[in-house]
Amino acid sequence: MSAVAECLQSEVKPRQKRQLVPRGPRCGFNRLSPLTQALDLKDIAFASAKDPAIPAHIKAALMRAWCDLHEITMAIRGQGKPKPIEAKNATHKRARETAPAPVNVNGAVDK
Repeated sequence: MSAVAECLQSEVKPRQKRQLVPRGPRCGFNRLSPLTQALDLKDIAFASAKDPAIPAHIKAALMRAWCDLHEITMAIRGQGKPKPIEAKNATHKRARETAPAPVNVNGAVDK
């Protein structure tokens, strides 16, 4: 190798993974992001709740944890919590009005 190639080779640094959001000082380079951790826990809770050997009260607790983890993932992504639906603003569906008689087309008369 020439002297120039050796000089260039010594200055090349290994490429590091780019992060969209800078993380805190305690986050290691190979540590999973908080979003990945929350999604992994969400998958584990759902898979555990589908097990038929688990009692109903534990399944209910797992689904409450799944809902909390879903809200955490939405907050990490910047989506925020979903808005609650209020029953006082709901409207009742109206019944369709039926036609009292057949409709005449082009002035034709039914006999």
